[in-house]
Amino acid sequence: MGSGLAFLLGVEAKIAFVKLALATLIPSFVFITLWRIMVKRYLVSHGVLIAMLGSLVVTISLLTAQFFTGEMLSKESLAITLPLVLIVTFYGALLLSNNTKHALLTSLVISSFFSVALLGRSGISYRELSYDFILASMFVAGVGFLGLQIVNAPLKKQYGISIMNVASSFFSNWFYESKGFEEIIDKIGKKTLTLIGGLRVGNGKEKALITIPYFHFGPFGNVGSSRFPSYLAKKVENSMTIHGTATHDFNLTSKSEVKKAINAIMEGKGKKSSLFSYSEARYGKAKASLLSFGDSCICLLSRAPETTEDIAFSAGLVLMESLKSEFKLPLVGDCHNSSAKRITRFTTQSNEFWEYYNAVKKLKKREEKELIFGFAKKELDNNTIDKGGVSVA
Repeated sequence: MGSGLAFLLGVEAKIAFVKLALATLIPSFVFITLWRIMVKRYLVSHGVLIAMLGSLVVTISLLTAQFFTGEMLSKESLAITLPLVLIVTFYGALLLSNNTKHALLTSLVISSFFSVALLGRSGISYRELSYDFILASMFVAGVGFLGLQIVNAPLKKQYGISIMNVASSFFSNWFYESKGFEEIIDKIGKKTLTLIGGLRVGNGKEKALITIPYFHFGPFGNVGSSRFPSYLAKKVENSMTIHGTATHDFNLTSKSEVKKAINAIMEGKGKKSSLFSYSEARYGKAKASLLSFGDSCICLLSRAPETTEDIAFSAGLVLMESLKSEFKLPLVGDCHNSSAKRITRFTTQSNEFWEYYNAVKKLKKREEKELIFGFAKKELDNNTIDKGGVSVA
């Protein structure tokens, strides 16, 4: 990395940076490998990444020093470069390990490798390093750490969490699927009441469960309620989960909250009906599909092929209320079946909502008849789709 940036300086500079990179990256690689064996904290590739970050900082710092002073390896440039390496490798290690002690040890070891390599290349002996050099290095390091603390202060004061902790937990979840990030959002999350509705289909024995939870499947990966449909599918074999009218404001914060929701679904009871009817209505680009059964119904909304995105919880309540003239227990779901040109959400102030509203108002309940029901499920070997697979009813 450093040698590539130094290419324009000529062959000698290029060779010098190759030697510098080898003198720092190889021992750093060995150190991280041994550490991986002993404490199982990092992947080896992560250790190399940290060392390369330090190498990049060295390269940029020395090139900058040469541009302004004409000297690449002077005591002044080293006084700035080495503490920067210390800071970058410390925070890089902290992001990957979420452990201050391990991060500090990593940064000290890698910085030591860089200092030995740099001093060896510069021809400056340790005896030539004055108190001015040491004080300058301490000053740069202090300013760097202080600056990051100042940036971190508002979030710490408001929510009691640090930016580094958030970032570190995010990467830990990404690499190791750890629970640290869930613990953070659980800490800053707020309690609220929401709804869960559904339809059990069967003839004496349950054949399928269609559920509409009024919370969002997010925020990402395996965090919170992101994988709720697949969790429910593990509990109920023939399970179909419909996207309720909820946005990312209604993400569950942790797996424990997901378990509460699943328990509520399993314990839920309702009225029986053997007669059903189906109807559709359109208004503008909006389509409303209505499956009614007795005094209850499921109304599904779509704007396909136009953007069909999240509908705000409050907007969903308005749509449910508009159906209560015909049904005692109306449920409204978002088909979420058309890819978004841009991620957005529809609130009661949006034109898209009023198209939905007018489509729902145009719905007419038809004569109810006996329902012939079938259910099929296909699991997909696709990393972009969760383990719940595709269900058809």
